[in-house]
Amino acid sequence: MTLLRSILVLVHLVGFAMLLGGFLAQFVAGRYELSVIMRIGLGAAIGSGLLLAIPFPDDIELNHAKLAVKLGIAVLIAALFGVYSVTTRRGGAGNRTQFAAIGVLAFTNAAVAALWT
Repeated sequence: MTLLRSILVLVHLVGFAMLLGGFLAQFVAGRYELSVIMRIGLGAAIGSGLLLAIPFPDDIELNHAKLAVKLGIAVLIAALFGVYSVTTRRGGAGNRTQFAAIGVLAFTNAAVAALWT
């Protein structure tokens, strides 16, 4: 079971790396578009994060407050993804501030994971 949990942690980290890396690549290039890499990364991070919230193996202790904060931030990121996607699909230009908020929230989520003990 610890191997499975370690694999889930790896998928979670790679998912956030894809989300944040995709954001930085687009932002630096001056293109404010949600890339496929960012979409896959968000899905991987949220999916693996939800699985990591399951208390297995039995001897693991979860910090429920930290998990709730991380889930809340992930839901905000997903909501911004949805609004941004609808805006750009309807022919509107993507809002730079809204795109930047996705990156800031992704970084905040990573910071909460690393710094909250």
